Amino acid sequence: MIKDTNLIAAYEALNCLHSYVRFSKEIKGVTFATHNFLLEKVQHSKPNFKEVTLKILLTMLQKEQGSVLFPELLKRFRIKNTKVANFSLIVVNEVFKTRTAIDDLNLKNVFRSIQETLAHQNKDLRQLSY
Repeated sequence: MIKDTNLIAAYEALNCLHSYVRFSKEIKGVTFATHNFLLEKVQHSKPNFKEVTLKILLTMLQKEQGSVLFPELLKRFRIKNTKVANFSLIVVNEVFKTRTAIDDLNLKNVFRSIQETLAHQNKDLRQLSY
């Protein structure tokens, strides 16, 4: 249902997914099934969708899904679609603010990707990288 074309149904499905991820003990399968859609296809231009998607991803990262999500987030830093790249930077920014799901291996890759993003053509992405 998170892929529904009806925006109200999709929004409610995202809220349901957030509740599931928050209360479930095992979310590895859900993370694999939904992370691509959450990072790319959700309408990040809509504030409500952006907010609930951010909550879902942060909850996944808090539940030790960083080994799956961090490479996908870093890959999207260099994508041509600036909305997707911007949202990926926001997620990593929030991870640093809350200090969750950061381990030494991922930190090195994150800083390397942020340095590459500083050379991006889009001014907003460069500023978010600071």
